[in-house]
Amino acid sequence: MTSFEYKVVPAPTRGKRAKGAKGPSGRFANALETIMNQMGADGWEYLRTDTLPSEERSGLTSRVTVFQNMLVFRRSREEAMSQDAPVPPKLLERPKHGDVDDKAPAPAPISPAVSADAARQASLTQLPIWNEDDMALDTPQINSVLRLRAKQVNGSADNTDIAAE
Repeated sequence: MTSFEYKVVPAPTRGKRAKGAKGPSGRFANALETIMNQMGADGWEYLRTDTLPSEERSGLTSRVTVFQNMLVFRRSREEAMSQDAPVPPKLLERPKHGDVDDKAPAPAPISPAVSADAARQASLTQLPIWNEDDMALDTPQINSVLRLRAKQVNGSADNTDIAAE
């Protein structure tokens, strides 16, 4: 036997403007159509509309019964599980030690004719490649690398700063 899960949303109370929707009834139909299409795209099937009583406060001490129009949707639990199930992450293979270049390529000289944005982009693409041996660096070396990277990202590093560090 198929089991279902249900979702209840309030029916629109005002119309929604759209091209070709003329008059209040056309705008209201457009608002209803929009909700139904959104729910249908998520796998929900329209079941029915219910008008249900709701008790609300009126003033300080009195209560009033107000009737709310609700749209009822359903979908089978199998569909819900297939749509809501997260995709497991795909693990990448770790490169072998010989596959990665241990030394970063030297930065290419940048001529003065090149714009500042192009120079910044070029310096950002020439970052050093890290390997397992670099994890043993002490804190001052890591801090200098981080300061250099911050300068590159902010655009305040020029070629002399990169060469000096």
